[in-house]
Amino acid sequence: LKPDLLFVQALLDGVDSYELCRKVKTTPGLDDTSLVLITSDAEQHSPAIGTLADGVLKIPFRDEDVQRFLAEADARNVVLMVDDSKLVHQKLGPILREEGDYEVIEALNGIEALEKLKTEPVDVILSDLEMPEMDGFTLCAQIKQDEVLRRIPVIICSSLQSAADIEKGFASGADDYLVKPIIPSELLSRLRKMFDRTSRGKRE
Repeated sequence: LKPDLLFVQALLDGVDSYELCRKVKTTPGLDDTSLVLITSDAEQHSPAIGTLADGVLKIPFRDEDVQRFLAEADARNVVLMVDDSKLVHQKLGPILREEGDYEVIEALNGIEALEKLKTEPVDVILSDLEMPEMDGFTLCAQIKQDEVLRRIPVIICSSLQSAADIEKGFASGADDYLVKPIIPSELLSRLRKMFDRTSRGKRE
């Protein structure tokens, strides 16, 4: 399991807390984890904010201070991006993380995606169609047949653009369909609409 939030004591015996934060921020899969430094001297550690850490929890702190950081971490939407092209991950991953402020989990095929879904909380799935091991049609169908996973919206992102392929995508259970090459602004717009829709559904 990957943590969404880590509280790090600024003064640790035998451990450089800055180096620990640096390793977390430069480790693939952990680089989007929020880091909060716990310290009695917030001013001393303020230069690290925004580069190594995302916030400071000043000692003594109250329960509501901790809850504020927990609420912020919990509010971040998680996108599972499924595509066998590493180039797609390299191109779209940073856009989703930086411009969309989403947490991004990556998988290279349908089987890998289903394994990720067993342990990772996911809000929206972006899936290619033509992939080895398990294609996007099969992945989408299996997700929508699962009593737990079926609530997760699936957006297909594929170079297949015939009417038959698009119809097959929606028939497999997809909630939306984007044709490659993906325009980042269009993808971000579709995601915002999807999250708005799911948020309304939760409230209702």
